Amino acid sequence: MKLSSRFHRAFSLLAVAVVALSFALPAFALTEGKEYRRIPQRQVEAPAGKVEVLYFFSYGCSHCAQMTPLVNEWKKNLSEDVVFKKAPVIWGNDTWKGLSRAYFTIDLLGKGELDNKAFAALQQQSLKLYVEKDFLDWLSNNGVDRKKAEDMYKSFAVSNKIAQSERLEKDYKVQSVPHIYVNGNIEVVTENIASSSDFLKVLNEVIEVARKDNQSKK
Repeated sequence: MKLSSRFHRAFSLLAVAVVALSFALPAFALTEGKEYRRIPQRQVEAPAGKVEVLYFFSYGCSHCAQMTPLVNEWKKNLSEDVVFKKAPVIWGNDTWKGLSRAYFTIDLLGKGELDNKAFAALQQQSLKLYVEKDFLDWLSNNGVDRKKAEDMYKSFAVSNKIAQSERLEKDYKVQSVPHIYVNGNIEVVTENIASSSDFLKVLNEVIEVARKDNQSKK
């Protein structure tokens, strides 16, 4: 859960104005090895010619609680050639595995509007979203049909998503969150980014780097 103190302070000042301005950002001059670095190629699921953005996080991470609302807004305006994926980390921890099951239940139920609320429920209201009953109670209190939620929570689809996320976590050797990788071979170096608006600029420009990589492969 590592971020620089400057980055942490910047994210703690999140405001609607920052989010609103983040989608028409000017180009950001990247330095390879500073804002992003190349890593050995990992397998990606995005179709050829598409750019895959993979976001590792957890509801149990305080920095993720600050970054995720920005990312969730940002992804609404993605170009058609960008494939965005979220992968909750587990790290062999039963509590974080329960939070992973909570995330995928929310996602597969199509209740994305509860994603941001889950952070507050866990971290501010101290609700145990990693416990089945507590999580289902919370969903029910937020207008989700309890039977449908319970069926999804226990479904093979959710278990399969958790297994996939665990494989990705191990493949990328993720040691801290939030963490973002693009096209399986570019890591966004968050600790070297000074502010939330700069983060979004960097991410947009790293996607441009990945697009150029895709073009060079043709």
